[in-house]
Amino acid sequence: MKKTLAVALLTAAIFTGSVTTDNINHAQAYMITCAQERNDGYNAYWEKVLSKEHYKDAGLSMLYKNVVYMFPKMLNFDDGRHKRWVDNDVVVIDNGTTNASMYPGGYMVFTKSMLDFCRTYENAGYISGYKKRGSDPDTTGLYANGMIMGVLCHEFSHHINEDYLKRMDKNRKVNILGQVIGMFTPHTTNAAAVQLGAAMFVHNLAVNGYSKPDERDADETAMKMMSQMTLYGVGDICAYHYRSGNTLRLKNKDPWKESKTHPSSFGRMKKAQDYIKKMSDGKVKLRNYSKAEMKKYYQYTNKLNQSYSKYEYVLEVNGKLFNEGMSNYPAGYALDNENNGLAQDRTFHIAGQIASAVESGVFKKRNIRYISANDFNGGTRGSKNSGYVYVNCPKKSGGSVKLIIDRVDLDESYYNRSIKEGLKGISPSSSRYNEMTVAKGIYDAAED
Repeated sequence: MKKTLAVALLTAAIFTGSVTTDNINHAQAYMITCAQERNDGYNAYWEKVLSKEHYKDAGLSMLYKNVVYMFPKMLNFDDGRHKRWVDNDVVVIDNGTTNASMYPGGYMVFTKSMLDFCRTYENAGYISGYKKRGSDPDTTGLYANGMIMGVLCHEFSHHINEDYLKRMDKNRKVNILGQVIGMFTPHTTNAAAVQLGAAMFVHNLAVNGYSKPDERDADETAMKMMSQMTLYGVGDICAYHYRSGNTLRLKNKDPWKESKTHPSSFGRMKKAQDYIKKMSDGKVKLRNYSKAEMKKYYQYTNKLNQSYSKYEYVLEVNGKLFNEGMSNYPAGYALDNENNGLAQDRTFHIAGQIASAVESGVFKKRNIRYISANDFNGGTRGSKNSGYVYVNCPKKSGGSVKLIIDRVDLDESYYNRSIKEGLKGISPSSSRYNEMTVAKGIYDAAED
């Protein structure tokens, strides 16, 4: 009886010693310290990742650090008792699975398959066996990096939402309780057997996920983060989950089916679509073709019937199909028979960027600008024959930022020609026609 009472009292002390109260912020409420969190995270990271063949990826690390730079208060804080921060390089391992994980303390890992998944495309799925090692944000592609950034923000969201701390804290309490029980009942409970092993526990969390509620919360936080960026946006999250769902579909699997720990790919895509609609007050929508539109644009959709036409998403701005006047490309993006996947990524990206501009109240024709890729990079990288269509977005603190709507393979003269003169005299079969269509579509969609 005394043993039982002692165990009960110690259990109560363990499980009530970290009750969250209104005047305790962040990690102060947890039994585990932030130093222990980082130590457990690094041990798992070292044991399960760095013991395998890996390499540091400069491009991924730059994207990672961009997120840290943009959201310092969300990711790095000191509440007087705990100091949580993230600032590490990103490593890539080749284990054959499409996955990305962030271990406690901000230790980020991508698999090679995840990079291939985001950087390559084939019928809205992805090409396996991509050989390039490393990722250069200037050459990998705007849409690929947008998807990678969406993945990064989702993993950062688990840190922001303190999912690791919650689970690790609970695991530590269970371990202590097991040891306490083992002290009083050594013949019935082996304390060592109860000890789960922090490294294995953390690794399983990082790789296998938490729970569907945790994942949904992380998705929500990631969308909030992406909506505050300038080069990327919530549309890139749509593109990632759309590609994930179509990859499942191409394997004859249900893209709407949820796993034990994660919502379905198409379900998560729809959440992002709804977010775009909400942030633009219903002015920007992603949807499938209507039957009337399929009939109207039959020549266009026949091209897509070879792969995935009935799953195609199009962009609607202010009640009009984006670039409706361009009969060859009514969805408003560059399209050819070999790049359907990229074309769909582009549609999602543009939708998210326009929604951000609408939410900020700056999606006006007078704010639409063009800058060459070379000038955008301070004259150090990129070409003057391609550039970005952007919205000049004033900052509350003064000055302005460039909210990038899309990248176009046009120099400034052809960009201006597409806006002022349209596409008269340009061959519809040319790639320049495609790019001018996109540029004019963005301008025409903006309010006067």
